[in-house]
Amino acid sequence: MSRSRLYLGQKIMVAALPDGELFKSMIQELDDNKLAITLPVRGGQYLLLHKGDKVRVEFVLEDAVYSFIGEILERKKVNNVSLLVLPRPSVLSRRQRRQYVRLPVVMPLQIRTEKEDGSEMVIRGKVVDLSGGGLQFVSNEALPVNTEVTLTLPLDDGQKGKPLVFKGVVSWVIVDRSKRNARTGVQFAGIKETDRERIIAYIFRELRKRIPPS
Repeated sequence: MSRSRLYLGQKIMVAALPDGELFKSMIQELDDNKLAITLPVRGGQYLLLHKGDKVRVEFVLEDAVYSFIGEILERKKVNNVSLLVLPRPSVLSRRQRRQYVRLPVVMPLQIRTEKEDGSEMVIRGKVVDLSGGGLQFVSNEALPVNTEVTLTLPLDDGQKGKPLVFKGVVSWVIVDRSKRNARTGVQFAGIKETDRERIIAYIFRELRKRIPPS
């Protein structure tokens, strides 16, 4: 996949390997060989990374979720801003959103996101469409496109007391002024593969239940 998917000022998510949680960051410098990113942060806490640490970087574009694995080459400061330097990847992994089966469904959803002042906003919504790559929900709040969110989904799949908690990015929003609500599409951008498999397994179980008996 083309390296041109990367650009200056691009919002990205960074996780420490092997299975760390995703933190927000941004590309501040970019050339043919390297890129420098801001210190990854989440909820006011920084992800502590050092030279030699390996990370997974993810970002969302209109067509898919892209990712690559990199190693921290160095830490440096530019105009008093701390940056982490990684090799520029030669190949990007691509996960197309439409490769997953979608399931019309109704279930509660909690959406958390960070306001501009650093405080947290919590929204209660209702999932209306679910797949292994994303979901659609309805709520009374209209979030801007590209908003990074944390989703808590109480999946009814027999694993009681184990709601799924994962990251996503708002890809589109449709406001219904007559109903005074918004329908929002979210692309998963920070979800463990075990959690994704749990969602996919749930979808196929529900689809089988909906097949009329012969």
